[in-house]
Parts: sequence; structure tokens; C-alpha cells
Amino acid sequence: MRTYEFDILCIGSGVSGLMASIAASEEHKDICIVSKDPFSWGNTRISGGVIASNQDSSLDIDILNAGRRLNSSELVETLLNDSENIHETVESWGHIYRRNGNKKIKIKPGGHSEARTYISSYKGISLGNVLRMRLLEETNVKIIEETIVCKILTHDSRVYGAICYNWIKDTWYIIYAKQIILATGGGGMLYDPHTDNMRSSTGDSYSLALQCGASLIDMEQIQFIPFGVAYPQGMTGLEIGDTAAAGPYGKLITEDGKLILGNIPSLTREEVSRKIALAMSRGSTELKDNVKLDPTANINKQDGKEAWVNTNNSGSLEAVKYAYGVKSYKWEEPFSVIPTVHYIMGGVLVDQQGCTEVDGLLVAGEAAGGVHGSGRLGSMSLFEGLVFGRKVGKIAAEQIDKTKDNPFPIKESDLIINEYKKTISNGKGSNSPFLLKKKLAEVMWKDVGLIKTEKSLLRAMEQIKKIEKLSKELFVNWKKSEQRQLILNTIELKMMVTTSKAIIVSSLIRRESRGSHYRLDYPSENNSEDYNVKVDLKDGEVQAKKYDKSIS
Repeated sequence: MRTYEFDILCIGSGVSGLMASIAASEEHKDICIVSKDPFSWGNTRISGGVIASNQDSSLDIDILNAGRRLNSSELVETLLNDSENIHETVESWGHIYRRNGNKKIKIKPGGHSEARTYISSYKGISLGNVLRMRLLEETNVKIIEETIVCKILTHDSRVYGAICYNWIKDTWYIIYAKQIILATGGGGMLYDPHTDNMRSSTGDSYSLALQCGASLIDMEQIQFIPFGVAYPQGMTGLEIGDTAAAGPYGKLITEDGKLILGNIPSLTREEVSRKIALAMSRGSTELKDNVKLDPTANINKQDGKEAWVNTNNSGSLEAVKYAYGVKSYKWEEPFSVIPTVHYIMGGVLVDQQGCTEVDGLLVAGEAAGGVHGSGRLGSMSLFEGLVFGRKVGKIAAEQIDKTKDNPFPIKESDLIINEYKKTISNGKGSNSPFLLKKKLAEVMWKDVGLIKTEKSLLRAMEQIKKIEKLSKELFVNWKKSEQRQLILNTIELKMMVTTSKAIIVSSLIRRESRGSHYRLDYPSENNSEDYNVKVDLKDGEVQAKKYDKSIS
């Protein structure tokens, strides 16, 4: 067991965590960045690398329209106001956008009214590498990778550190810090295999925040990319693309060729995903029937051919080639699609500075809620991560300068870790965290997926509670290093249970269909009442209620 002390602890090394750490280090603060994945991996690494720009007056309108009035207008305003020179900054560090001559190429992903999105030359991996190399130039940063943050420590409603477990070295850490930045991304693995997320996306940020006293907002709003690979099983969930991936003349059809939906590029991800789900479900919450994307009309039109080139250059068609063959890859025949979990638009409740209700805890990126409301525009994730990552890094540094030193509570480190272990497992029993995680994902996909009802949500909560009970009866020998993977998955399972409950209770409160949230028993949007749903942990129970105040 080891202990460290830093000014700032940053949890997560995706785009938000890297930008936050760079910004804080530039303010001459001592930073520790902890990553569950290898350093700078995560969803940033596998993203398409398309990044929105704020170069016209209508981006805010598009964001708010997509969010169906659930966005925090204050957070949207902050995002746009603080985005100045963000692209020039990353380019000065070595990032490259595709150009036509001297001008950056701009495309128009789903939901945008204008072409305002830049294309990274080598997708998200290039952006991650550039940010990684920039951070490594700083001498006041310690990097601890392949380490999961298990619990954020608080005293008198203020953070003071975190319990961490290195699942490669089988080593426990307690990292003390005056400010903590939470940037651990989303939770697509709650729906495995129906997600394009990395396996590390197990909803840690939401669970960590709830456990230390912060609130969540609008956790029922989970975005599905409409076109994911349906089969074979080993490729299920891989992203094909959003509405733009249909080309200007693509359409959705049934197995026997009947038209389901046309004019796809003009629609949002939410609208197309819902249409696919309803066609597949036949009035239930279970997706049964086969739906196909028919892009064949594009190959006879010049703009359709150009759309194929753009889609192919983005890398989206590679999955189609391996799953369905060359003809589907060339848009010469239809192929099966199914929506795949892409992004959690709800998240930790923050103000315009990225601060939470817990003193010293800041949040950025997909971990934070409020920006996107009930619908996220394509290419906004990396844009938001860059802008708010930079902002919260600066704010965290400023908070250290403004406040007096808060002495860390004196407590035996071994005692803190042993107390935590007792909350995870009793060390007895024969249940497997791997199988319980698989069961949890099956429950979430079937009953808390694209189509929900009160009955399905209550059934899901009952099943999640059973999984939670079984999870406390896992055989975990904390002293055996060969159980490192089992320990990691046991810790993740606890996080997944808490986050799943948050999604379920939030979905029960929202008795309407809005954006990415569709209730078969409440199929219409309630235009007479706009509200957010706030989730808290009270006396060990995850609870939700309507939240009518603005996020500020």
C-alpha cells in the first residue's frame, strides 16, 4: 500500500482529463492523473476524431434544439464562450485537421444545421496522442495508469483524496488531494455487447459522485448511435455511424423490403434510433425483428458517391465490410443495423465552473450532465471535452490559491482500505463478478434500453437488486495477486449496480418520451412541463425526483 499527496487528483485520461491536467499544470500545480486504462486510452482513442467548431451564430440553437429544452442554457453558453482558440491550441501542439488547400475541411454530422465540424487526420487516437505528449512535457505531473479509483474520500462535505487499486501490480494507493477532477467518461458497458464504448466504460464516474454526496441529472437520457453492427455476435455493437452514414438517399427497410424511414440525414440520432427500435419491437420493449439500412440509391448520384467516400474515409464502413461483406461495404446491397449505446447525456450535476455540490469536486466531459439535455449533436463530445477540460483544470488551480490549506484527516491508511473492502464483498460464496456483469447488461438492454415501460423498469430494478445481493457473496481473496482481474471486476460491478439504479429511477420519474428517452406507456412529449430529473444517494438508496431549478 502506498500513499501520495498532490494539489490536484485527476481521475481519467481521456480528452477531458488530459486537457484538465494540462491546464492545471500550466498553473504550476502538482497533479496526479489516474487512469483505469493505459494512459490516454479510453473512448477518446477509438472515437472518430470529428470535432465541432464554434464559427457561426447557430450552434447554440442547434444544441438547444437537439436537447429538447432539457439542456442547461448556462452550460451551453459557457461551452461556446470558452471555446475561443481551442482548435488553434491543439494544432499548435501538433494536432492535424484534414484540409483542402489551406482551409480545414468541414462536414455536417447528424443534427447540425451547418457544416462546422473538423476531421482529425488520424481520428481520436491522434488527438489523444497529441494531448498525451503535451502533458508529458510538464514536470509537475505524476501518471498512475491501469489503476481504478474505488472511492472518493470526503470529510465535512469536502473531498480530500481517493482509494485506488492498481490491477496490474496488485497494489492499493491512497492519494490525498486538495481538489479532485472527475473525468472518467461514460457507461456503455452497462449494455454490453450493445455499445461501441471501450470495456472500461462501466459508469464509474456516476457511482463515485453519488457515493461522495454529489447529485446526478437526467440519467435516463442515453444516446444510441442508430447504425450499429447487428451480427455476428463478436462484432455486435460496433459503430457504423449516425444519420449521415446513410448518405443523402439511404432508407430504412424491413427484412422483406418495406419502407420504414427515408430522408434520414435530416433527422437526429434520437429520431432514427427510436424509429428502428419501434420497427424491431412490435409493441414491446424487446427488439426482435431485423431492420436494414438500404444505401444503394446513393451509388447512382454524384452527392451519394461523395457521401460514400466521406463515410469510408471516416472508417465507419470497415465494420460493414467485415460483418456483411464487400457488396454491403460498397453500398451495393442493404445490411442489418441495430442502435448501439454511444453516450450518456445525463451525468453529475455541475455549475458553470464545472463544480459540484461537494466542495473540491469538479467534473468534465461525459461524466458531467446538463450540456446536451436529451439529444447530443454529432462531434460535440470531443469539443466539449477540450473546452470544459481546460476550464475545470484552471478552476481547480484557482480554488487551491483561494482557499486555505485543508489538512487531510488523520486516519490509518490500511484501516481506510480494509473498511472499503468490507463494502465490496464478504470474501465468501461462489458467485462470479464476470457472470453478474453479463447478467446486469442483459437486464439493462432488455428492460432499460431504447424502449421502456413502468413494468419493464420495475422488473429491471428487481433484477438489479438481486444482482447486488449476489455481488456481496463473491469469493474474493484480497491477498492473492492472481485474483487481480477478479478484484477489478468486483469493484466495477459495484459501480455498475449503482449507476444502473440511477438510470432506472430517473427513467421511472420521467413519465413522457423526450429525446433519447422513450416510454411505450407514455409515448408523447409533455410540452406543458419541462423539468430535469435529479438523482441522489440517501441512506444507501438511490432516489430520484423532479428538479425544476436551472443548473447553476
